[in-house]
Amino acid sequence: MNILITDGNQRAALAITRSLGRKGHRIFVGEDKKKSLAGVSKYAYKCVEYTSPAKDRNQFLTDIITIIRDNDIDVLFPVTDITTYEISNNKDTLPDPLKIGCVDFDLFELVHNKIKLFEIAQECDLPVPTLHIVNNKEELKEFIDKDKCYPYVLKPQSSRMIIDNQWQDTGVRYIYSFDDIESGEVHFPCMIQKKIEGSGIGFFALLKDGEPMSVFAHERIREKPPSGGVSVLRKSIPIDERLKTYSLHLLKKLNWTGVAMVEYKKSIKDGNYYLMELNGRFWGSLQLAVDSDVDFPYLYLKMLCNEEVENQNSYKIGVVSRWFLGDCDHLIALLTKSKQQIKMLGLKFSQRIKTFISFILDLFNLNIKLEVLRLSDCKPFLYEVKSYFISLCRKNRSSHRVKEL
Repeated sequence: MNILITDGNQRAALAITRSLGRKGHRIFVGEDKKKSLAGVSKYAYKCVEYTSPAKDRNQFLTDIITIIRDNDIDVLFPVTDITTYEISNNKDTLPDPLKIGCVDFDLFELVHNKIKLFEIAQECDLPVPTLHIVNNKEELKEFIDKDKCYPYVLKPQSSRMIIDNQWQDTGVRYIYSFDDIESGEVHFPCMIQKKIEGSGIGFFALLKDGEPMSVFAHERIREKPPSGGVSVLRKSIPIDERLKTYSLHLLKKLNWTGVAMVEYKKSIKDGNYYLMELNGRFWGSLQLAVDSDVDFPYLYLKMLCNEEVENQNSYKIGVVSRWFLGDCDHLIALLTKSKQQIKMLGLKFSQRIKTFISFILDLFNLNIKLEVLRLSDCKPFLYEVKSYFISLCRKNRSSHRVKEL
């Protein structure tokens, strides 16, 4: 089959490319430039270029339609929030016949809005962090001034929002003092949450009409940034019954069809799982699931083609996957922070030494699978390293210009 995968610079796109390319399908990798991480893989049949939806939403859709028609695309897999949003919202305008690997737009839009997601989660009796919704800066200041229980986590209703018909990143902010309110931009409405100290846990599933076809779980060992974000070192873990019950209750209520990532924090304080977010798309650490014998891209493709998908609930436990360059960023971030900044992250200063030792020891641990580097397909890693150092050089030049000014 001819399969188009968007967002070729995403590690999830690389995992999908490798998974389906091994099965003999022709993989067309799309990105807003000629080359990309997944596009240089030996499993990529062809690289195709489109306009970034963050720059021009209408032209992106036009380009996607042209690519589908010119290359007789049978299946389309969008990868990021933005491309999934745009493609699911315009399914009716895409050429027939085309199978699209994403959830329906109404459902995607619903869970993309974290405020609505948390309201549904509370109806399902899922534990959520203590939260308060504010609609402007005055309400934010008033609440924090009265509560004064730092630190707080400020979450906009969506991590990426359409503002003046343009996509903008919003991001999570941490408030450690009243003065921090003025130190950065806040997009309203937003949620004020109490920071949950603990490890990040992910529950992943492929479902049809709310019924799970395959499930998987992992624990985040290290993240980028260290305060919480993308996992850079993670391992497959058994699925705790509470974790499974919470997640499937929520997904069944939504009558979910497709892949889903339900993210939690497991509290050090009480050992419970607190919902963080639900992503209706493939996730960054997808390669770990594939390495653990849950090949979500292949299973999803079979489901789209109306082939029988056997329920898969068992997989390898204890498989560890490392995004090496992301782990480098994690270490650099810790080593360059002050004692005060380390304390604000909820870490002890000795964490620097522990992380450094662990980072070095992991270099010699042959049981850790490198997410991007595969000896049978090494071009993506070389491409990533080159891009990484080009990015570092640009940042250094930019910082020098700022100092000069």
